[in-house]
Amino acid sequence: MGATASVAEEKELFNKLKIILDEKKLCDDSDLRDEDTDEVGDDNYVEYDPTIANKQDSQYLKAQMAYSQWYFLLQLKKNVFFSTLLDFELVLEKAFSTGLTPLISDCSLDDKICTFYSYQTNAIILEVKILLMDSMRRTTLYCLDMLRKSLVNAMKYGKLLVIRLDTTAPDFLHKWNDGSQKINYDAEKIGYFPLETLLEGGKTLRTNELYAKLLFREEDMKPHRNVAFCRDEFRVCLVSRYSLQEINKYLFGLLPPGGDEHDKSEPKLPERRCFQLISVNYDDEEEEVANEIL
Repeated sequence: MGATASVAEEKELFNKLKIILDEKKLCDDSDLRDEDTDEVGDDNYVEYDPTIANKQDSQYLKAQMAYSQWYFLLQLKKNVFFSTLLDFELVLEKAFSTGLTPLISDCSLDDKICTFYSYQTNAIILEVKILLMDSMRRTTLYCLDMLRKSLVNAMKYGKLLVIRLDTTAPDFLHKWNDGSQKINYDAEKIGYFPLETLLEGGKTLRTNELYAKLLFREEDMKPHRNVAFCRDEFRVCLVSRYSLQEINKYLFGLLPPGGDEHDKSEPKLPERRCFQLISVNYDDEEEEVANEIL
């Protein structure tokens, strides 16, 4: 809705919104309806003009905010891959084929995706919670070296590096990368955790031999005759137990229209467009099928 839209056009949009809310059910009632009045909107999301005397105009403003929130949620779901547990690996391959880094939302209570990878020989799980706990008593450089060891292990053997975020929001953008720590590759000839690890599924580290030379230490090159190289099978994905909305809030710093600015957080990852989001859904029918197979 442009700034130059006429009142008549806005009223028409209001009527269309009512059709959307009442018939198509595209909005989540819990987000867009007041519990006491069952009216569209939430007084916490919009500051009303006290000079407005007409209740219809007040309801119209609520509808405007509801529309903005609905559209925001719609945009968040845009370009998200939705997967069941059974077809997850196929969807993950599709995500890698986009050239983006898969960022997986798995809200299951028992953390099914990471549990699955913990039994796979072709995957290495990088535990971010351990990183954050160690950062309370260890230096930043020590913690970066912890990240490097997991990264090098995955590069060396051509495995999938699963960065397990769980319910944390580590600041990979401003803290946990070589650039933020001002590590000069040209001068120091050494690296720990380049930000490029999180981009394109780790493609740059796989295709540019410079990174293996920076990241591998002498003990990492054995038994490969002192050669540092990354296998073609190496890839990177992230797994979070946050919902899609929580991912956008805590990892990308995105708030819905009318959201409380005090809740806003700084982005912790590169831009959202660098990631292919995957939402893993579970329902009773799929669980029954999975149990039969197992």
